[in-house]
Amino acid sequence: MSGTLLEQARNLHEDLEILEKAMYRELGDPATAHLKRVDEVARDQVVATLLDAHTQRAKRLAAVYEDGDGARREEIQAMSGSTVFSAFYDQLKLLRDYHRKHNIAPPSEVYERELLVDVLEGANEQTFTGEEAEGRYLDMHALHEAYINLKGVDKETDYASYLKAAAQLANVPKPTALTSGYVRYVKSLRDYWEGFLTRTQPLLPLADILTKATTAFDERWAKGEFSRWQGGGAEKENGGDPISLEGVSSAAELEVHGLEKLKAELAAQQERHRAVMASLKASSDGWFVDRAAADTADAQAKPQSDKPSDKANRVAEGMNHFLQFCIFPRCVFSPADAVFCAKFVHHTHAQGTPYFSTLQYYDKLLRDISVHIFACTERQAQNLGRFLNESLKLLGHWKSGEEVYRNECAKLPGFSTSFINQQANAKKASYEDFVKVVFKWYCKILKALMACLDSKEYMEVRNALHVLTRIIEVFPGMRKLCEHLERKVDVLRSEERKDLQIQASQYYSMLQKAKPKLLTQDQFCCGVPMKSDGGAAESAAAAADGKKEGAPAAAAAADPKTPAAKPAAKPAVRVAKG
Repeated sequence: MSGTLLEQARNLHEDLEILEKAMYRELGDPATAHLKRVDEVARDQVVATLLDAHTQRAKRLAAVYEDGDGARREEIQAMSGSTVFSAFYDQLKLLRDYHRKHNIAPPSEVYERELLVDVLEGANEQTFTGEEAEGRYLDMHALHEAYINLKGVDKETDYASYLKAAAQLANVPKPTALTSGYVRYVKSLRDYWEGFLTRTQPLLPLADILTKATTAFDERWAKGEFSRWQGGGAEKENGGDPISLEGVSSAAELEVHGLEKLKAELAAQQERHRAVMASLKASSDGWFVDRAAADTADAQAKPQSDKPSDKANRVAEGMNHFLQFCIFPRCVFSPADAVFCAKFVHHTHAQGTPYFSTLQYYDKLLRDISVHIFACTERQAQNLGRFLNESLKLLGHWKSGEEVYRNECAKLPGFSTSFINQQANAKKASYEDFVKVVFKWYCKILKALMACLDSKEYMEVRNALHVLTRIIEVFPGMRKLCEHLERKVDVLRSEERKDLQIQASQYYSMLQKAKPKLLTQDQFCCGVPMKSDGGAAESAAAAADGKKEGAPAAAAAADPKTPAAKPAAKPAVRVAKG
């Protein structure tokens, strides 16, 4: 079209006339038109395409006449006044040049045909499946299959019966209607019906119909006319059953239950949580007191000694039993159990369980994890890594600041330096001692993992890599420890066994990605000095080898000279270090 707005308006008017004539020819005289259903659908689709093109051009023409920027008014003013003839011939020259340049012929049947071909070929093709037979039938086989797989519906419903009942959504049992699977099914059903109507009745003002229906529904909902879903009727029909979270993948899927139901469910959950926490607190007093002696065959015949050293040994043996029979078997069972074990230990510490030494627990857990890595299957090693990841996260949180340590650790018996003194004013490990012992544990973990990676046992190396990939968020944590691991894993990247080579390369890449976030020894230890006469590497080596004691008070509380807990199913060829 020409660059002038008046010429644009003229061309748009011409296009509108051509499209209107084409629609009239397609529709013809409704009184005399007798088409088959297939031909009628095809005709309506053509008319709908022409109508869309007509609407788009009409909007553009309306914008020209609205003259929002005043360009059309200026163009008309330039063609009036004393220079009207010169302006006219200037416009005529521009118009001729434009038509000559673009080889535009006068309006003719050729231009009309080209316009219609351009409009119809640019339209989206509306296709039908074989079952739909060009729009004569519905094809709801996929929806039927989704329906019979819903919970609470008749699994024997055949396709014909389903077609009759598909629109009767009010007959679906409410427990079924509240599931996330049913919500997805209804959305798929709505999308199919809207698409089918759009393809078979393209001239139907579907958007207007749906808008009116939505407005009418909102008005009835506001009046509370849907007793099945509003008020007491809904609660009676549902029987007060709790909301099932099975298959729920997002918060939006829970919205179908309604705000009041979700609030009631939250209140019930909170009450249940308070009851469980109260029950755990009430029963925790007897969890660890002299449990080791009670488990021995001669516990009743042999009187228990009240000497402090003997009592400390009994409490420490109870910790061994806790790890061996409670933590180790369950933390490798599944990913959920791995996280549960770490959270349960945290709760046991946080509620101030008597005779539960948090320091001793972590020391027995982390002093030699190679024993447990060796005894695991591949899947168990993955779960063990998740458990260690959660456990080390908690240590990192407590180590993050002296204020955090004072609020969450220093006031609780788990950080007492004496097992037998459970008084509130009992001496607790200081923050500096705790930081030192955490540093020692990290070095022990490094030493154990390096031993596993050096092993000649295929599964031990593979399990160690599984553990390492799952604790990458929290370990190695320090640059110096990372250097040791990096050299060892780099050797494994050239391993002859392809599975180990791939796994080592994967962990090596993860290690490179984590490098920028690693800390120096001083940063990791929050400024607490480890040694006055050595660097990070020497301190790490000394702590890992057990030749130096970095944290006297914390280490004394964590290591009461008792054997470490053994895994529940440990091979006889490996023993835990004392």
